[in-house]
Amino acid sequence: VTLASVALAKSVTATNNTDTTGNNVVVGEEITYTLTATIPEGQLTSATLVDTTDACLAITGFDSLNASGGVSSTNGSMAAVLAAVSVANVGGGTANDGRRLTLDFGTLTNSDTNNASAETITLVYRATAVNSASCSRGDARNNSAVMTWDTTSTATVSATDVIIQEPAVT
Repeated sequence: VTLASVALAKSVTATNNTDTTGNNVVVGEEITYTLTATIPEGQLTSATLVDTTDACLAITGFDSLNASGGVSSTNGSMAAVLAAVSVANVGGGTANDGRRLTLDFGTLTNSDTNNASAETITLVYRATAVNSASCSRGDARNNSAVMTWDTTSTATVSATDVIIQEPAVT
C-alpha cells in the first residue's frame, strides 16, 4: 500500500510594524509565518518538521500548533509537541542565532477516512529580523521547512522572501 505524500504550504501572514508594507521588514520587526501540512490517511512514522530561516531572521515565538480531527501524534497532544519544540543556532554570530526549529511528532496517524476533506496540522510562529552587520538593506531573507517521515520520505516548502529595510542616514 502506498500512502499519498504530505503536502506543505507556508506564507507570511502578518508583521507587527505598520510603517512597512508588503514583505518589507525592518530590524526588530516580527514576522508571523503560517505553515500547513496536509497529512494523508494512515501513519507516518518518525515524523519531524524542521524549519530553518536564512541568516538575519531569528525564530522568537510560537503562537499555535493545531491538527484536524483524526490526526494524532504518539508524542502527545499538539500542545505537548509544541511545548517540546527545539530551537537551535545555525552557525556562529548574532545573524545565525535561533534559526532552526524542530518539532518531533513521533508517529502521526490520520484516522479520518473521509476523502472529501483534507486533514492538516497548522503551525503559527514568529521570527524577527535581527540587527547584525551582515544583515543589510535590500537583503532578501527566506525560510524553508522540511517534513520527514518513515526515515527517508520528505516534503519541502519555502515562504516568500522578506526584504530587510533600514533607514537611509545621510
